[in-house]
Amino acid sequence: MKTTLKSALLLLAIGFGPSVAQAQKGQVSAKLKLSPAGGFTATSKQVESDIKRNPSGKPEPFTVKTIKVKVADLKTGITLRDNHLHKHLQAAKSPVITATKIVFANGQGEAAITLNGVTQNVPFSYKTSAKEVTYQFNLIPSQFKIEKAKYLGVGVKDEVTIEGSLSY
Repeated sequence: MKTTLKSALLLLAIGFGPSVAQAQKGQVSAKLKLSPAGGFTATSKQVESDIKRNPSGKPEPFTVKTIKVKVADLKTGITLRDNHLHKHLQAAKSPVITATKIVFANGQGEAAITLNGVTQNVPFSYKTSAKEVTYQFNLIPSQFKIEKAKYLGVGVKDEVTIEGSLSY
C-alpha cells in the first residue's frame, strides 16, 4: 500500500509529546521507502521531551512522559520536498507530532502517538547508554488517516521506520 510523503513524515514525528519547561532536546529520523524504488529520510534535531535522569536507575536510568516534534522541523534536504511533506502531514491543522503514555520495560515499550489528529498505540524497541536512550519503531501512515502520496508514478510505501534518540 502506498502513502504520501506527508504520511511518512507525520509518522516520523509520532512518539513526541508536549514539551514542558526545561525541555530536553533529541533527534529523530523517518526513513521512507518509495515505490517502485528508492527512498529518502526526513530528520529533525528539534525533538523536545521531559526526559530526566532517574537517580535510582530502576527500572531504567531515565524517565520520560512526553516527546514532541514540530512537523515544520522535519527536513529532507530538498526544500520543495519538505514543503510537500509538511502540507501532506497537514502541519497547518496538526503542527506537532506527540508521544505520550510512554512505557519502557526491558528494551521494549509502547507509546500513544498522535499524528494528523489520530492517536494510536505503537510498540517500539529501545537501548540505553550512560547518557541517552535510542529508540526505533515502524509506523503505518494509513492508520493515522494520512492520504497516499504519489507523483509521476512514484509513491511512498505505507510503512515508515522511525529512529531517534533522547539525551538525559
